[in-house]
Formats: sequence, C-alpha cells, structure tokens
Amino acid sequence: MLDFYLIPSHLPSHPGDPSSLQHAGELNDQVYSRLQQKKLIEERYDYYSDFRWNGEHVRQKLQLIREQEMAQDPGVKKLLQILLLAEKAGYGLVAYGD
Repeated sequence: MLDFYLIPSHLPSHPGDPSSLQHAGELNDQVYSRLQQKKLIEERYDYYSDFRWNGEHVRQKLQLIREQEMAQDPGVKKLLQILLLAEKAGYGLVAYGD
C-alpha cells in the first residue's frame, strides 16, 4: 500500500517516522496506476517511493478533478478523500510506499 499522511509545511520533507503524522488514507497499486494515467499522480513517482505534495499541489489536484469532472471514478474518489482532508487541515501530504 501507498500510505498518505497529513504534513504541515514547516516539517522536513520526509520525517523519518510517519507515526507522529495523521494518516489520511491509502491507495493500492492498481488505483495508483489508474491515477497516473489520469495525470493526477506524476509519472516520476514510483508506487514504492516516498514523495510529498505541498498545499499548493493539493489545491491544484483538487481543481483538476473538479474541472475534468472525474470525481465519480472510484479511484479518483479515494484520492479525493485524501486531498480533501489535507485541504481542510491546511496541510500538504507525504506518501510512503511499502
């Protein structure tokens, strides 16, 4: 699974231990691949790698989902829930692949 955690902008890019962060959700590899095809997750990110989206990235992805009316896709719905948690908190997201 690829786990997403809420992260304030003042914290380092990848804190060593995500247990101090609030878990925002997870994606399996099939959903992840579909989201990459839809250009919601950048191609440069591998499913098993760690990456971070700041608050601006979160807002851009939410805008893209709304503009392209993708919210009904089951995989997009999972990502949308994660993004909305981050937006509501005013945080970014960090992803940890395992």
